[in-house]
Amino acid sequence: DFSSISPSDVAEDTNNDKAISWKELIESTLGPTERNELEGKEADPKVIAELNDPNNLTASFFFYLYVASTYLSQDPNVTEEDKQDVINQLIQQEAAKITPTTYGFKDLNIASAESKASVTLYGNTVAKLLENLITEQSIAATAGAIETFLTTRDGKDLAAIETERVKVDAALKKLLAVSTPLSGAAYQAVAVNRVAAYRDTLYNLAQAGDDPIRATLFIEKYPDVLVSTLRIHNELSAYFESQNVTFLGKDPGYVFTIGYTLK
Repeated sequence: DFSSISPSDVAEDTNNDKAISWKELIESTLGPTERNELEGKEADPKVIAELNDPNNLTASFFFYLYVASTYLSQDPNVTEEDKQDVINQLIQQEAAKITPTTYGFKDLNIASAESKASVTLYGNTVAKLLENLITEQSIAATAGAIETFLTTRDGKDLAAIETERVKVDAALKKLLAVSTPLSGAAYQAVAVNRVAAYRDTLYNLAQAGDDPIRATLFIEKYPDVLVSTLRIHNELSAYFESQNVTFLGKDPGYVFTIGYTLK
């Protein structure tokens, strides 16, 4: 059980701040020969910044992996299965640090009055915001960026994902500001939370260069989040049908009548 292993079990708190730093961990676990080899060598400032970034899950994962491996190396009875169990626990520990963005009714712009005209206006406004949120091109750009990065390991190749995140974030802010009929508040809450989940997934994927553990935790979630976001149209269609609102062919909201496609 990794929770029973503490950094203080393998390293000394030399500055008495009741916390073990990367520096203290390394200094406590290196032998004299290894220390001599490192003497006079300059550390990469970028790496130091990443290691000390409290939001970098990869740095945290490897810190505790270092602690665990040092601790377990003292026990000759540790099996490969034990080691894998610890790694799984460490991954779960990092995953638990990620808090999803959630919005409630208080975050929505609920209209003070409601009419069939206001519901129609709401539908046309939301349809415009969702129109280019996810397209074949955006999916291809995200998938292509991931595939390229896995070959080059160059964080610059993830720029297309960050571009998508910025676009989705802008749409989300506008979506939150839309005047929403009270009857559609639950549907609107679902919509903004799904868009937020999509935006956050793109953000985490875009961190693969500096924080690969964070991106790894989201790579398998991406398809489900993508599909869930696309289904916003289906659920809003059900809402407008329940309100007996019909959109004309020239209306942006007509997509709720004929069904949404990526084309």
